[in-house]
Amino acid sequence: MDPHLRFTFITGVSKFTKTSIFSELNNLNDITMTEKYAGICGVDVHDLDKYFGEHIETQKTNKKFQQIKNIQNEILAWYDGYSWDGENRYINPFSLLSFFEQGKFGCFWYTSGSPKFLIDLIKNKPESYLALANLKVDERMLDSFEITKMEIEPLLCEDKIIQ
Repeated sequence: MDPHLRFTFITGVSKFTKTSIFSELNNLNDITMTEKYAGICGVDVHDLDKYFGEHIETQKTNKKFQQIKNIQNEILAWYDGYSWDGENRYINPFSLLSFFEQGKFGCFWYTSGSPKFLIDLIKNKPESYLALANLKVDERMLDSFEITKMEIEPLLCEDKIIQ
């Protein structure tokens, strides 16, 4: 179907194209570290009330959340997970929309498709996962991995501040 494709947006695989896993998909434009696309796949935390204020208000009447003083702060604690430019913070839209749909906090993105090799990597090197708090990742780190000797940082970078 290649002749019929004009624009295709793929997330989560662009860094793996150098590993020859995708024989025909090898000319991707990786926009991960491109400043003008920093907010393309998320909800800016400053726009949370603007676009989701009605949904936040609805959750305030939910009995599960009556003990929470500020639901917006709780949403940010759960889902305000990444920044590609080191300045602006974005919420994973899948997790945010799943929260509003299900009316509960949960690890929605994680449970949507956690790869076994990532779980095994954390089990084999738990200290590498524990050392990730406030990690600053640059583009070189994201480009420096081999499929057979993968480090945890490139796999989890969407939850970290990258500068």
